[in-house]
Amino acid sequence: MKQEDFCDWATVGVAGLIGAKVFSEMINVIAYDRTKANQSYHTLNEMIEDATPAMKRVAIIGSGISGIQAMKSCLAEGIEPVCFEADRDVGGFWRFKDNEDGFSVYKSTHIDTERDMNSFGDNPMSPSQPLLISNQELFQYLKSNCDKFSLWSKIRFNTKVTCVTVKDKQATEHHKWIVKWALMDPDTQEIQEEGEEIFDGVLVCTGRHGHGGWIPPFPGLKDFKKPYVHSSKYKYPEKHNLQGKTVLVVGVGNSGIDIVTEVAQSAGKTILLARSGSWIFKVKHGEETFSEVLLDRFTTNLILKLPWWVASALVEKTRLKKSQTVLNKHGLEPQHRAFQQHLLVSGLSDPDHTLHDELEKGNIVVKKGISKFTSDGVVFTGEAEATEVDFVIFATGFKQAASFVDPDIVDFRYDRVGNDVPLYKYIFPMHENQYSSLGFINFLQSATFMCAELQTRYFAQVLKGERVLPPIETQREELLAVRNTLCAQYMDRQQLRVQAGLTMKYYDDLARQIGCYPSLKALLKERPTAIWHAWFTPWQPLQYRLVGYGRLENSEEAIEQLYESRFYGTCPRTGKQRTGAKNRAGFIGFIATSTTISLIGGLLFWYWLKGASMGDDIQDKLQENLEYASSDSVPHAMEFGADAQDVTILKAETTETAQFTINLIC
Repeated sequence: MKQEDFCDWATVGVAGLIGAKVFSEMINVIAYDRTKANQSYHTLNEMIEDATPAMKRVAIIGSGISGIQAMKSCLAEGIEPVCFEADRDVGGFWRFKDNEDGFSVYKSTHIDTERDMNSFGDNPMSPSQPLLISNQELFQYLKSNCDKFSLWSKIRFNTKVTCVTVKDKQATEHHKWIVKWALMDPDTQEIQEEGEEIFDGVLVCTGRHGHGGWIPPFPGLKDFKKPYVHSSKYKYPEKHNLQGKTVLVVGVGNSGIDIVTEVAQSAGKTILLARSGSWIFKVKHGEETFSEVLLDRFTTNLILKLPWWVASALVEKTRLKKSQTVLNKHGLEPQHRAFQQHLLVSGLSDPDHTLHDELEKGNIVVKKGISKFTSDGVVFTGEAEATEVDFVIFATGFKQAASFVDPDIVDFRYDRVGNDVPLYKYIFPMHENQYSSLGFINFLQSATFMCAELQTRYFAQVLKGERVLPPIETQREELLAVRNTLCAQYMDRQQLRVQAGLTMKYYDDLARQIGCYPSLKALLKERPTAIWHAWFTPWQPLQYRLVGYGRLENSEEAIEQLYESRFYGTCPRTGKQRTGAKNRAGFIGFIATSTTISLIGGLLFWYWLKGASMGDDIQDKLQENLEYASSDSVPHAMEFGADAQDVTILKAETTETAQFTINLIC
């Protein structure tokens, strides 16, 4: 090549690079200008201050995660909230109570999902917070919300709601609600004063834990003379004097796993009852687990389009394979697929004492079932003699209930049959009189903070008349389609009837109803600078504050700060510097990510050719899930409002039903 030719090509190359840089800068300028032109409120406090009074009052029952968010959502719409709290402080179930009569988390509880998912999109946690959040840190965060948004004056503490009913049952719109309450002495729980008030709307924010734990009606339990508690009343081993004792933990959900591994450190003998086996991840400490892998909204959305059993097989044969081998050896081999149960983990807060390790050491013994209780022990399935037991902890889940609500409006009595939730969008009662001014928040298994925020935002819009619910028949059809789609996937258990809140599709649907879904079209039109924030960072509540109704300008910066601290910041617990997600860092990360997306894309194309649904709604998977369930050996709960099959069997053997609540019917 001649020297002048080389110079010509070099000039063209430099010009090309300069042109590309100029073009890139022009795109950035256009994106920035368009984003700036659509600016809204910077913070939620600005939105609250500017809200036009709606001349409506809403009674909010409970001041936990849901109740605190409900107050903020109402204030942002100009609605006056009045919060009734039966306890002496905020926090609900997440405020640890050392007294044995108080329902709460146990002392060592940490949230089993990362920090960024466990805070409100309108007021995210500080990037300086650890990724694994303890119950104490969560409680302080909730109190900080009350400080920041001046919520304390809205809350009536030690005030128990005893009845909620509609003022005029014949009316078909603009309903008013009678709320009866009792002011309680915080020490003696004696009634000091009673009253009733009229409200334009009611939000029941007692959540899925608000009525205490559910204990299956095991034969002979009423004759058992030794102490027992539900996990909602378990505190810590020393509190219950478990050192050197024989302790039985019933249930192998996340609480059961945490408790049995904690108890095994000091008990003389620890027995775990797990009738079905289980799939359980053995993980590193949460500070490492949550910062090592980046699963963004885009990839998550692709995975959710796969048939569930395909996604389940991918997890079973990769991340679960090694840890599951240990469990299977000790009697925990499941008869169901991984995605037919909750995904369970062991080791997030104490990786030195996982269920897998304690089984290997012989500190925990697994039993498959209970034939009956005796006065001082348990006859386990397949055994002739009773095993003496000193203490029993039932980690057997919860039953959604709100016994103070008039059952003629919606039956949420604790002792109703089954655990189905007859609510449209899992919020509104499906009644012929369209009681759209009564809402239930977090009455399903959910991403609790995200669920509280989107459900209460949607309720506030409906109450103001800005959104209209469809006819009652349409509501019923949708609820049954969603419910049956999920029940055709999950095995038949009381606690697996309300799984909609564990999938991104549910929240995207709520966001579309509200008008805040971060679609590519909306982002290009309103906020093109936030495309990366919405789709290529981990799924989190902040993404529903980027565009549309309720948009907040500080959401972009908050996502960037949380992302930076999660993958590249300094761990506040260990002081170690994070070096980025392993599946995104460097050449190896690029290959790993490209391979994963290519594999998922190939599988999607294959199943699309075979007729699988690629829709965005949960119920789009109904037919394919039903087809799979028809040939599945796992039982499924396909009858709405019925007990789970195992509960039906137990009820046939005994008429006893253990529970921790008193039903208050209007």
